Amino acid sequence: MTASCEATAARPRTGSLTEQKASAAYDKGPSFADLLPWVEFQQDSQTLLLEDGRSVAAVYDITPVGTEGRSQQHLAEIRDVVKDALQDSFDESDSYPWVVQFFCQNEDDFSGYMQQLRDYVTPAAKGSAFSEV
Repeated sequence: MTASCEATAARPRTGSLTEQKASAAYDKGPSFADLLPWVEFQQDSQTLLLEDGRSVAAVYDITPVGTEGRSQQHLAEIRDVVKDALQDSFDESDSYPWVVQFFCQNEDDFSGYMQQLRDYVTPAAKGSAFSEV
């Protein structure tokens, strides 16, 4: 018997899983849109009318793109696609400006992370072409 099986066997089983508890485990949580101060969804513009009756919001689902191990040229192409999509999506307007808000991590100093990566390399691979920056 392995250690994980022994630990599992030592725990008492309550047997109290009901159909209601099982169904509740699959319930969907609140939507991000439920947290916005919106009044109604406007079908024609695919926007949310906000509580002030004038402002609208649009929510986009952006699919992550793998960037690990990609060339600088490939990363620049991804950046340009995102930039162009934003520039082409919003009309410039002095009287009703758009506000675009992003939530992301912005880290300028990667020295700590780079050290963690160097420390992670097994001793046999250290100093090889695969472990040097």
